Amino acid sequence: MYKIISLKPSLSFSSIPNTIVDSHEKVLAFWQEAVANGLIQKGATVIHVDTHSDMFLGRNPVMTTKANFINEAITLGIIGKVIWVVPNGLPEVSRFQSRTKSEINLGFFEKVPYKTRLYFDSWESRTAESFGFGGFNVSQYKKVELEVVRLSELNCEAGNVVLDIDYDFFSNSGYDTRRGFKIDPPDNELESNINSFFRRIMDLRINPNIITAAKSFEYVNVHHRNIIDKAVRGFLD
Repeated sequence: MYKIISLKPSLSFSSIPNTIVDSHEKVLAFWQEAVANGLIQKGATVIHVDTHSDMFLGRNPVMTTKANFINEAITLGIIGKVIWVVPNGLPEVSRFQSRTKSEINLGFFEKVPYKTRLYFDSWESRTAESFGFGGFNVSQYKKVELEVVRLSELNCEAGNVVLDIDYDFFSNSGYDTRRGFKIDPPDNELESNINSFFRRIMDLRINPNIITAAKSFEYVNVHHRNIIDKAVRGFLD
């Protein structure tokens, strides 16, 4: 059960259903509920504000994880476009970023009885065999539009939009710091960055249908996580 809260009316985001979870993959259940309840339609655009793509391509267990849950959302038809907003100064974080605007084909493989899933994107010509896992059959195949942008470059048409925020966008000093890149601002700068982020979303008049956020215990230190959580909830209460 998720607590439904809304953004401050002063920011024109009142009554927007949203949730904050501890681990990012848990937002998928909220997205599924949102589809079932008519809050979003299938094929929605997700504005994914995160240091990580969460579209890991490779061998995965059947269980959905924080590394691949967006792939699962695409496979289920919930998401039709991904706008990945990356922090300023972040180096090339994945093979995706070499194409700031592209259409990728996300393949979904399953091998029985091992129940192993394998994702690949065809513009990179990655197949099951290229990973060394022969004998897979394509069970689903999806096309999805992908953009990788900085916050200052963000532009999104209103309507059928999921705003998805990972706290590690604002602070990232955990075990996976993306080739040594860390986000470790002073407390006052951290709070200012969060305020600027929500102001940017308001100025763009995106008006998301739902908002989800993840605390990311692995990446955000306790002190910063408490600051971010208090600030984000201040905009969501």
